[in-house]
Amino acid sequence: MKQGGVLQYLKKKTDVLLIAVVAVVYLIGYMLYSRDVDFSLPAYDACVQNNPAASPVATKFSDTDALHPASDKLLADINALPNLAAMGGLPDLHTAIRKDKEAGIDDLFDTVMFLSQRGFNDLLPGDDTIRSKVRDILFLWAKIDDADPASRGPFIDARELEFLEKAKDDPFLQDGLYPDPAPLDAGRLRGEFSDILNRRYADLIRQLAGKDLYDTFPVDDKSSLTPAGIDKLAKHAGDFKTAEQKVNYWTNVVRMVNPAPGALLTTFEKSHNGAALDGAIRTSVPSLTLEQVLDRIRQNPSLKDGRYTDRGGRPIGFSVSYLPQKVRVVCYGFTDKADKTADAQ
Repeated sequence: MKQGGVLQYLKKKTDVLLIAVVAVVYLIGYMLYSRDVDFSLPAYDACVQNNPAASPVATKFSDTDALHPASDKLLADINALPNLAAMGGLPDLHTAIRKDKEAGIDDLFDTVMFLSQRGFNDLLPGDDTIRSKVRDILFLWAKIDDADPASRGPFIDARELEFLEKAKDDPFLQDGLYPDPAPLDAGRLRGEFSDILNRRYADLIRQLAGKDLYDTFPVDDKSSLTPAGIDKLAKHAGDFKTAEQKVNYWTNVVRMVNPAPGALLTTFEKSHNGAALDGAIRTSVPSLTLEQVLDRIRQNPSLKDGRYTDRGGRPIGFSVSYLPQKVRVVCYGFTDKADKTADAQ
């Protein structure tokens, strides 16, 4: 074979090889792109992960989802229940219940129905039974009730974090990378969930017991407790035997009346509702005041004696496998502007 022929032969072989290499690279790229995403360490940009579909827990009910025709009886039963407004990736509570019922899932309907069948005294107990039931409703609403509480690290109940992700329609990533929150941020998240729980508790109990207490119904933040309503609350306080039960009872009452005690605290204490409650509380438990009850509600559940605790209530030391907050340079977990601003200060 002549030299020119050899060179031409080698060039053809090289072209074929190059084409083969390009084809293999393309095939590998296609396979990697089309495979299921591994969320064990999401490779998102630190502070701009704005795609809610990139989170395994940030699934969203589409507004275009078709609802199957429901019976008049089912619709009437659902409409008779208390409702909660849509939040982020969550539909309103009635829509969620209807979707579940049409899928043959009764847990959310049954739990809300249980609450709606309680009498006035049962809705405002001397313990946390009703608040715990509302917590169950939030988890069922977000479809994360069966999540492993320990699956997002030792510092937070995973169900609380995943509810926040659904409510914000946004995945949480510590420093833009890690699905498990660091100790101090976990405390912040637990406090945020507690605030939402208080507000949703108030929304539900006001719908169920409010007509016996307020001057307008449905109840809103401008509604005032009536003298008859205050008397009813004071009379129910007498049903409890111990001071602890009475303190818990008045804490539940104030949660219903003022679910956001961190805002306009002084204004509320001096308002009609605040002054009336303060008088009833002092009469019921002489050593207790409205201000002390509000302090109980404002207390972050992750704090104990001024120190953050883990999910089991044990104080957290600083010998942990996370960088201290003060040396972090990336944003907090969620993508909203308020969180970034808070960390930047």
